[in-house]
Amino acid sequence: MRWDPSLNSGPQRGIKLGCGRNDILTNLRFAGDIILLPSSRKQLQQMLADLYEAGKSLGLNMHWGKTTVLSNQDAQKDPHDDALEVKGHKIKILGTEESTMYLSRA
Repeated sequence: MRWDPSLNSGPQRGIKLGCGRNDILTNLRFAGDIILLPSSRKQLQQMLADLYEAGKSLGLNMHWGKTTVLSNQDAQKDPHDDALEVKGHKIKILGTEESTMYLSRA
């Protein structure tokens, strides 16, 4: 599936890399995996909803059970907040240590 930038209506989403208006990194794609790079929780919810809608329009489904939110040391994770809801589905949020273990697993 190819990301269609026209689906990103409204405010810019992603992580700003440079000083230009278009210097924003929104996602990385690896085979069957996609890493979304939002700058806020609200952006992440919208980016996941946009990805879901784009896939749905092509006859593709998201596997909500495999969708996981990973955190780094810059993320402000509330220890009582262990899930994110998108399109009626709860997505597990992993803390920094859990995220590192998740990425390191074989």
